[in-house]
Amino acid sequence: MRVLTRLMRRAKEAGIGYAFRSETACVRSAAGCAASARCFAGEEKAQAEVDRLTAEVARRAEQTLQEAERMARAVQRRIRQLGPAVGARYRALAQGLVTYTRRLRRVLEQTRLRLQGIRTIPDRLVSLFDPDARPIRRGKLSKPVEFGYKLTLVETQEGFISHWRLHVGNPSDDSLLVDAVAGHIHAVGATPRAVAADRGMSSRANEAALRAMGIAHVALPARGGRARRLFERRRAFRRLLRWRSGQEGRIAHLKHAFELDRSRYRGADRAATWSGEGVFAHNLTRAARRLLALAPAGA
Repeated sequence: MRVLTRLMRRAKEAGIGYAFRSETACVRSAAGCAASARCFAGEEKAQAEVDRLTAEVARRAEQTLQEAERMARAVQRRIRQLGPAVGARYRALAQGLVTYTRRLRRVLEQTRLRLQGIRTIPDRLVSLFDPDARPIRRGKLSKPVEFGYKLTLVETQEGFISHWRLHVGNPSDDSLLVDAVAGHIHAVGATPRAVAADRGMSSRANEAALRAMGIAHVALPARGGRARRLFERRRAFRRLLRWRSGQEGRIAHLKHAFELDRSRYRGADRAATWSGEGVFAHNLTRAARRLLALAPAGA
């Protein structure tokens, strides 16, 4: 509603003379009351109060949506009147109003389903600005659920990222390992001697598939009996796991130094471009540092 109100205000300043009423203050107040109800009321009473406030917000959002749709039609009429002389300002306003009115309409449909008691809505819209983003359950106390994409990275022994891929949704980790290793082989042109990954990618099928590729050493920690515990205590296995633990530092470095924790581009395709740019910048920096390290003294 705040986005649509801002766009309608810009349209009015551009000469579209429709008056409208802003509902953002009322919605902000209702959101604050909903948060208070969740904190201090009982579970059933809190849910009933939140549903009541949600219905009120949806009613006001419907009013804002109707005004925004009327404003979008007015802007489009102005564009037709101006013809070839129309400027980019009107086109941007029309595109923004049409885009966000459609998304708000979708959010209102989801809200009605939720008020009817349907709490699980598949493929629901969770981001107004990035409609491809999906909720990803992390299982961490600080961030149990995040919204965005899942990124697979493959690192070589020298610290270069040999393969990366952005995934829409929240595919299981064990379904990504074989494709990631195949991507590494395609990029490098050789089969690695060893592969290490975390427990989420561990499965018997993955181990069998990697060994079928010709990989001699596979370190995938998994639950098992005495034979499995003895296998994971081997020196080679533990050395690969220690190297895999060091990759967590690489991931943190990519997030902080190359901003792979948050894409500045919206949409899955653009987020994939952002990730590729970050990986390229990291590899370029890594190559420069290796060249400096290998350069003879005094050169």
